[in-house]
Amino acid sequence: MTKDFTQFKALTFDIVGTLIDFEAGILKWCRPRLPTSTTDNQILECFARVEKNLHTHSPHLSFSQMFPKIWPGMAKEFGVQVEPGAAEQFVASTFDWQPFPDSKQALAYLKQHYKLYTLTTGGRELADNLAEKLGSPFAQVFTASDVGYSKPDVRAFNTQLEAVAKDGVKKEDVLWVAQSQFHDIVPAQKLGLTTMWIERRHGLKGYGATPVPDPGAATPDFHATSLQDFAAQVRKARGD
Repeated sequence: MTKDFTQFKALTFDIVGTLIDFEAGILKWCRPRLPTSTTDNQILECFARVEKNLHTHSPHLSFSQMFPKIWPGMAKEFGVQVEPGAAEQFVASTFDWQPFPDSKQALAYLKQHYKLYTLTTGGRELADNLAEKLGSPFAQVFTASDVGYSKPDVRAFNTQLEAVAKDGVKKEDVLWVAQSQFHDIVPAQKLGLTTMWIERRHGLKGYGATPVPDPGAATPDFHATSLQDFAAQVRKARGD
C-alpha cells in the first residue's frame, strides 16, 4: 500500500535538475558556442546523450570526472571546435547555476516537517555552493565523493541510507524526491524506496538534458509538476 506524506520522517533530494535549474545554465553557456539555428531541445538532448554514453562506456567515472568530457562530446556532434580551456570553463559555469524560483520557499516549508538530505553526483565544492543558494536547508549533503559512487549506481543510494540510519532514519522513513528518472527514480525504486517524481519539464517535449530512462522502468509512487506543487500536496495531507 502506498504511504501518504505524513508517514515519512525524511526527504532525500537530488539537487541538480530538481532544485537547481541546470538546463538554463547549460543553455546559457552553450548557446554562444553553437550555430544560431540550434534549438534549445537540440542542445539539451545532445548533453543528455553524451552523458548517457559516458555512463555506459565509463561507469567508473564520477559525474565530476564525466562533466569535463561532455562539452567536447557535444562539440563533436555539432561539428564545432573545442577552444582551449573550454571544457574547464564549462565545469566552472556550474557554479553560476541558480535555483528554480520555487525551490527555496518550498524547502523552507518542508524542513518544518521532515529531515532534509541530498545526494548529488557533483563534487563537494559545487554541492556546498548550490546548497547555500537554497538556504542551506539540509541536515547533510552527500556527494559522490562522500559515498564512493555516482548515481544511478545503487551503491550510492545504499551508502547514503546507511549514513542517515545513524540519525535514526530507516529506509521506509525516506521519500526520495527527484526530477531525473534515470539518475534517481529508477534506482531508488529498485531498492524499494518510495519515490516522488518532480516533473520539472511538465508541458515540455522530451527529457531535455536528462538521460532517457529505459521504457517502463520508472513508476514513481508520487508525482508533482514543481516543488511548489509537492509542498502544496504535503500541506493538504497534513491539513496545514
